[in-house]
Order: sequence, then structure tokens, then C-alpha cells
Amino acid sequence: MPHVDFPQSRCSVGVGRADITPPVGMYHRMWGAAAHERSTGIHQPLTATALALAPLDEHHAAAPDGLQIIVGLDHCLMWRPQL
Repeated sequence: MPHVDFPQSRCSVGVGRADITPPVGMYHRMWGAAAHERSTGIHQPLTATALALAPLDEHHAAAPDGLQIIVGLDHCLMWRPQL
């Protein structure tokens, strides 16, 4: 039977989620068929989710120089200054 190597890594992981739903009554005209300028309610909440990954060093502590962060936003438009 042949031997198969499986690459492995040890890392520290963190995840977080926050509600970023704007308040009712704020100016929000992002849909073309809108008949009014301000929001009147919340159809679905908006969230922001972040995942942080960092490799562990030989002492099993997170190594900040290898930190990777992935962010997911319930957002329609992002312009260059926001990236």
C-alpha cells in the first residue's frame, strides 16, 4: 500500500460577527423603484463577519507576522477608499 502525505498546519483561529444594520429612518435610496428617500423598516438585518487565522510558532503562540484576515460584509457598494 502506498504512503500518502497529508499536509498539516497548526493555527490559531478567531471568528466574529456583528450586526451592521443601519437605523430605521436614515437616507437610503439604493434601489431604483424607491418611492421615498428614507428607510421605513428593516427587511433583513445586515451583518459583518470576520475570520482571523494565524500560524502557531514552536511555543504554540499565534505568530502575528503570518496573520490573515477575511471579512465578509452585507454591503451593496464599495468604492476604492473603502477597500
